[in-house]
Formats: sequence, C-alpha cells, structure tokens
Amino acid sequence: MIKQFLIIQLLLGVCYADCDWSPDKPKIKESLINGLQKSDVICHDHIMVLFNKEIGFPFATYAIHKQEQMTRLEGGRKEFIPDPNIPLNDQHLPNDTIFHLPYSRGHLTPSYIMTYDKSANGAWEETYYMSNILPQTAYLNEGAWEKLEMNIVDTLEQQPSGTVWEIYTGGFWDGKNELGATKNEIKTDYLFWKALCNRKKCSSGLITAYNHDGVLRWDVVPVAKLLPGLFDQCCPWNKALSEWKALLNNVNEHTVII
Repeated sequence: MIKQFLIIQLLLGVCYADCDWSPDKPKIKESLINGLQKSDVICHDHIMVLFNKEIGFPFATYAIHKQEQMTRLEGGRKEFIPDPNIPLNDQHLPNDTIFHLPYSRGHLTPSYIMTYDKSANGAWEETYYMSNILPQTAYLNEGAWEKLEMNIVDTLEQQPSGTVWEIYTGGFWDGKNELGATKNEIKTDYLFWKALCNRKKCSSGLITAYNHDGVLRWDVVPVAKLLPGLFDQCCPWNKALSEWKALLNNVNEHTVII
C-alpha cells in the first residue's frame, strides 16, 4: 500500500516529504503562524516551497547559497511557468489579473542569485515557477528589494571560502502573522521578509520590509520573534544581528507608489 501511494505521488509530480538536501526542517505542525500551518512542503532540487494552496501562493521559499557560486552568476530572464509539482487549479498562473499594475510578479528566491546553474530544470529555472512568486509592487520589486538582493550577492561573495547561507523569503501583505490575501485580492499593507542563517556560525536574522501608509520601513530582528518554526537549529533567538543589518546598506526607507 505504501509503495502504491508513493508511485501515485510520483505520477502526480507532488512531493510533500521533507527535502532531503535541506538541513532546515520547518516546524509546520508545531508553528503558531497561520500561514505556515497551512503550508505543504513542495520539494524541488534547489528550492523548497512552503505552499499555501488555500490562496494559491507560497508562504515562503527556501534555498541554499554558497560563496563560490556568487562568482559564477550569469544573469538573464525567462518566462514564468506553472510549478510542475502543483496542480494547476491550486496555483496562480503567470497572466492572472492579480499581477496587473501596480503589482508585478515578485520572485521570492531571486532569479539572479541562482544563475550559477542555467541547465534545463536547474536552479535558475526553478526560480521562474509560479510557486516562487508573490504579488509585489513594481516600485518595490525593481527598487529597494532588488538592492537588498544584490547586497546579499555582493556580501556573500566577499565571505571566506566555504561560507553557506540559507535563506527563506516570504510575505505577509497585512503585516500580521497570516497572509493578508484571499485567492483574488491583495492588500496595500504588506510585509516582505528574508530569514537568513549561517549554520556554521549559528547566526540567523530576519530582515523585514513593512509598507504602511505609503512608507516602507525596514527592520532586523531575531527569526523567532516573528517566525517561530524556521531555523529552529540555527540560533533563532540570535540577537547579534550586525552582519545581517549590514545587508541594508543603501537600502533606504522610501515612499511607496500605490
């Protein structure tokens, strides 16, 4: 019976088990976070998706980034495609109206940082699955958030050889511990975040970008303060946050165009 079940899952292209390659195992069932509790783990070879099928969006995505990869990034863009591991009816599609202006399709795990592998079905291609996308204002997506992503690349490249960062990226559109969205609407108040972990140093931190009343405010706090259940074995209450705060250099508070 178990063998038959696994065969069925493989035929459907769905994986709800832990990703074997990931050292982090999110505490989904134990979490007090509504969006995390409702998430299924969808495994790809390079990106782990915590997917909330109730609203057709990810709660977060997770990837591992190595210092030596940062020297091999090629850049580039490609077309968004549905996630082959999620039924079409459970996910948003690339041209859904929810992505019309002022919103755009915002990568969670960034495209650029994964361009060290542009092979078919490789790391870069996985960033263009719709399970790695949340609606994000175009102004933020192409402005301060992009600057944060580039700061991560530049800073990791300067780290000692062998350095590995694990990063979750997600969003709460109403700034609370649940997604402020239904299947077909999003709110103008939102919070995007990145949880980072250097497991070798047992150092973690949570960077947040909160939009309220047209102003984007940044903060860096311990991961467990907002997202208990992530990086449980990477010092989630770490308060020595200077290395993560440095990622906000030249990422300034600014008025958000709605």
